[in-house]
Amino acid sequence: MFGKLLKNDLKAQWHSVNIILLSMGIICIVAEAFAIFTDNNVLGALAGLLVFGVLIFACLVMVIAVSMLFSKTVFGRAGYLTLTLPARTRDLVWSKTVSGLIWIFGVFSLMILSMFIWVSQVDNRFGSEIQAAADLLSLFGAPSISVVFAIVAIYTSIFAVLILLAVQCIYLGITLSNVTPFSKLGNFGAVIVTFVSIWVIVTITGAIGDVLPVGIVLTESKILFTTDFANAVKTLGDSIIFRQNLTGIVLSLAGALLLNLPITSLIKNKVNIK
Repeated sequence: MFGKLLKNDLKAQWHSVNIILLSMGIICIVAEAFAIFTDNNVLGALAGLLVFGVLIFACLVMVIAVSMLFSKTVFGRAGYLTLTLPARTRDLVWSKTVSGLIWIFGVFSLMILSMFIWVSQVDNRFGSEIQAAADLLSLFGAPSISVVFAIVAIYTSIFAVLILLAVQCIYLGITLSNVTPFSKLGNFGAVIVTFVSIWVIVTITGAIGDVLPVGIVLTESKILFTTDFANAVKTLGDSIIFRQNLTGIVLSLAGALLLNLPITSLIKNKVNIK
């Protein structure tokens, strides 16, 4: 049943997000074509950067669009049909969640890909200048390009988890805004619940991460996972280039997924369909 629900949700959502995707695609294709074929190195680099910027904006727009679709199809007029389907509420909620995340992370993946394409284009156009700058910075202890890419990969993963957490908190806020007495606050209540829930989860998981740290340490020659940053700093000293506590972000991921439990319970037992 879940597979059928997911398939139908993706089809239904396509009719709402295709305009966003089409507009994004046209702008990116034109800008990318200009970046590839122009002889002006500076304008080419700026055009490639424009593609990255457009995809960042498209990712934010997709989050808003998916949230509005969740509200419309669960709590709007279509909610009567949605909630009377012969399916478990849990499957309905997970279908809405997964289908929405497919669109969001589809655009997010394109955004990350565009960043690497832009870096490659810049390297092709300004390779010698970049290498000279890298060599100069290395004299002052700056990390190598490979380490920089590793750091970017780590922060990309963290950003992806935060997007998931934000979407789940938005869903929770929308759900509570349709439950008495929160329904009296309308959309304002949904916004408040969204930001408060994000703050609570990030604060709690961050505090736990400080008490039970499990993280990653990078040097030019090794990647080390550790539960004792103090000992890692003592052992590796100045060779440490980057360190990141991962406990909080892993717990944030778990918290985001667990939010489906109260969302499902509220939809099943408490919501007021408009």
